Amino acid sequence: MSNYRYILKPYETPASKGTCPACGKKRVFTGYVDTQTGELLPESVGRCDRENQCGYHKTPKMFFEENKSYQTETKHIAPKPIQTAPVDYLNQDLVLPSMHGYANNAFVIYLTNLFSETVAMDLVKKYCIGSSKHWKGCTIFWQIDKNGNVRHCKIMLYNSTNGKRVKAGVTVEKWNSLTKRFDAQVTDVACSKVYGKFLTQETINLNLQQCFFGEHLLTEYPDKTVAIVESEKTAILASIYFPKLIWIATGGSSGCGWSKKEISKVLKGRNVILYPDLGQYESWKQKAEVIKSLIGSNVMVSDLLENVATDEEKKSGYDLADFLVKRDETGWAVTDEGYPVMWDYKTEVV
Repeated sequence: MSNYRYILKPYETPASKGTCPACGKKRVFTGYVDTQTGELLPESVGRCDRENQCGYHKTPKMFFEENKSYQTETKHIAPKPIQTAPVDYLNQDLVLPSMHGYANNAFVIYLTNLFSETVAMDLVKKYCIGSSKHWKGCTIFWQIDKNGNVRHCKIMLYNSTNGKRVKAGVTVEKWNSLTKRFDAQVTDVACSKVYGKFLTQETINLNLQQCFFGEHLLTEYPDKTVAIVESEKTAILASIYFPKLIWIATGGSSGCGWSKKEISKVLKGRNVILYPDLGQYESWKQKAEVIKSLIGSNVMVSDLLENVATDEEKKSGYDLADFLVKRDETGWAVTDEGYPVMWDYKTEVV
């Protein structure tokens, strides 16, 4: 049972999410539930997943301040625990067969061109990066927890030249399971997909729960400081530039639900530094406070990008990776502790 009276409704399936009252997008809205009654608060109370595009978030406190006469009949209602189904895992045998085809994997080609084939293959093994034929040349980022369980996977398509994720409206080739060939198509959505439930017929009914990308590295390096970024790509690149830190990713600004106790508890007892994308600094500061209150770890938030970014870079929502690949121009350096700094940025980064 949570220590809080009202919490965001635990994730069950995509269909369990509602329509955002602000942007009107379906299956992106999570409401708040009363832990004493198990009932949802009115439908306007909750958070939209689209933090950058929409940003709607009405908390219970805000709602009650606006509706001072609102009453909940809780005096004679016994606390009703929220039932959570056991978490299922994907078969580990799915991972190894995906770890091939790197000559056609656009993201691995990008890593090879940026570093070298040797470094790229080291990263593939370290982060368990796979290949998929969902889209031609796309990548599988396996989510493996600290106990070695395969939690989920995300399939994404990148541009092999600039390392950018392929966005909506771009002509791509998608695998047609009927014709057994790739067919060109114009996508209406960005080429990224949380895909674990649909890998095989046997996985459709599984109750999967995401975890941090790279979480399995926490067991391998029990004493290292943990650095958390949003995207899988950024974690992978940063691990080369700053190897003294363990780099893991949330998979999105809210991503795997990383500020919830059941996800963040793997960070207990660790020193943690958050590196938010531009535009997410205040949001991640709030999440840091939540995590500290839940698990008691030492969590800091870097304001590095906020201090070095231009207005145009802030408008574009740059992340750490965007600066790393421009290191020769901007003069990246590393402190003795392994933290990234700029030659012309002398203040503390965390």
